[in-house]
Amino acid sequence: MFTSVSHVATDKAERFMTQLCKHFAHKIPASSENGSGRIQFEAGTCLLEAGPEFLTLRVEAGSEDQRNTVEEVVKSHLERFMWKEPAEITWNRA
Repeated sequence: MFTSVSHVATDKAERFMTQLCKHFAHKIPASSENGSGRIQFEAGTCLLEAGPEFLTLRVEAGSEDQRNTVEEVVKSHLERFMWKEPAEITWNRA
């Protein structure tokens, strides 16, 4: 399993998590509830946790290429949603 984690600083973590999940739910399995979310891509999974100061994103995939794909899709969408308050989205790989 190839994994990575990003802690995105924001005081609107739950809002952005919900927005991401709702956006992707139109095409793929995605849900959010009680401060956590899950987006199931064909290439892998993104697990989300909303905290008071951070949105934590955890990517799990079967290969390095699949992990890179999921990271890029999640990052590009989150950057668009956070355009009013740009944040650093850096992946830490395990």
